[in-house]
Amino acid sequence: MAKFALALAVSVFGVGVALARGLDDAGAAMIAAQHGDYEQAIRLLTSALTAGDLSPQNTMLAYHNRGNAYQDKGDYVHAIADYDAAIKIRPGYANAWYARGRAQFAQGLFPAAATDFVKSASLDPKDAYAMIWLHLARRRTAANDGGELARNAMKIDLARWPGAVINLYLGTSTPAQTRAAATKGDAEQMCEAAFYLGEYELLRKNTAAARTLFQEAAKICSPTTDEVDGAAVELKRL
Repeated sequence: MAKFALALAVSVFGVGVALARGLDDAGAAMIAAQHGDYEQAIRLLTSALTAGDLSPQNTMLAYHNRGNAYQDKGDYVHAIADYDAAIKIRPGYANAWYARGRAQFAQGLFPAAATDFVKSASLDPKDAYAMIWLHLARRRTAANDGGELARNAMKIDLARWPGAVINLYLGTSTPAQTRAAATKGDAEQMCEAAFYLGEYELLRKNTAAARTLFQEAAKICSPTTDEVDGAAVELKRL
């Protein structure tokens, strides 16, 4: 799933209001992040936050997006701190809980990650990705998730991507069927299929197959996807 998807919202109280410096820096940071220049994104978002002219909503998004940039460069401690700040400003922002859960997962803090994914899924019950990552976090701490994934899956349309991934984890479809479903979409779906198939194989202790799939994801996923980060983390663990 792609990050930096939410543009910073401009609060306009009149016609022809000029963009503030903080908002300009935040917008430029998102462009830098999309090009994989995370250091520049972090510098620009730091400048935006210190400018003092962002609205509370845009301040929250700036912390969240800086957290994403830190996470993309593998600095999970600073990423979590920024997600903490975003959540403090807006506790109901599901994406920040989801992103913090991924950072916790990357650090091997699987119970904490599961707690964040539960919160994210409660705030956005139709977010299939939160369901998938919650399942992965549960499986890293227990033999199964007690039917939690099946119950969550009832809330979404499994005929739509990434429903094929959920069906795979539920045991109602095969890796080949998951691949076939991914080919019906765009390149991002192929990237996601490689990563989540890697997790599927890893859970079954098929480490050689998992490594090959994570290497595939690392190669084909764009820099701004959760799955390219996840593939890098799993390859380091392997």
